[in-house]
Amino acid sequence: MKKLSLSLLALALAMSACKTQLLTQALSVANEINAQTQLPWKPSPEEASQGLKEALLQGVALSTKGLAGPGASSFLESSYKIFLPTELQEIETKVRGSKILNPLIGPSLDSVILAMNLGAQNAMQKALPLFSNSVKNMNFADAMGILTGGEGAATRYFQENLEGELQTAFYPDVQAALDGVKLGQHWTKAANLINKNQRLLGLSSPVEADLNRYVTAQATTALFSEVRKAEDSIRQDPVARTTEMMKKVFEYAAEQRP
Repeated sequence: MKKLSLSLLALALAMSACKTQLLTQALSVANEINAQTQLPWKPSPEEASQGLKEALLQGVALSTKGLAGPGASSFLESSYKIFLPTELQEIETKVRGSKILNPLIGPSLDSVILAMNLGAQNAMQKALPLFSNSVKNMNFADAMGILTGGEGAATRYFQENLEGELQTAFYPDVQAALDGVKLGQHWTKAANLINKNQRLLGLSSPVEADLNRYVTAQATTALFSEVRKAEDSIRQDPVARTTEMMKKVFEYAAEQRP
């Protein structure tokens, strides 16, 4: 009788273990099926806009801060250094190579180049509000297009929709900044000296150049280049995504790539 009881107990335990194993296997299969059929996370319109705008504002803030950074001139010390317009560089070369003209005109040209770069640097402080306003007014379709548009999508959007407005708005600010460092005074002196020596320099007509517009264009080009760098960093480097929503929406965007 005792042996029978032990046998029944052993059978019961075996059946229980079998049921447990079957239940575990069933749960495992169910979880696998659920994982395979579960829809991937997709940002709502509000989440997509929020994550993208956070990224854009971060990138623009870093870009403008870098170009308007401390020091005598971040432009002078970078690859964005602004030189004289192309049509004037040949004249500059002749001036620099002349033992007679270089002492007369060279210092004025140096002052012009320094003033242009300082003016561009000062103008960068005007950029962030314009970019920020553009970002805040961006609609959902634009946000999703940028989010899933791949590398450079945000920069292209700004160039297509903001470049003209930037240059129009920048011009008086750049002019004021350049006037503040007395660019007009330096350039007038240099231009007058160049024109007085027009024949010696081989010029057929007096020099005329709108340096305010030229510096505005150079400053805008530099800014878009920095914005592109910031955009690429956020898209490629998860560490650059400094908020949870940025991380989620850019992970989603990466999953949408073919």
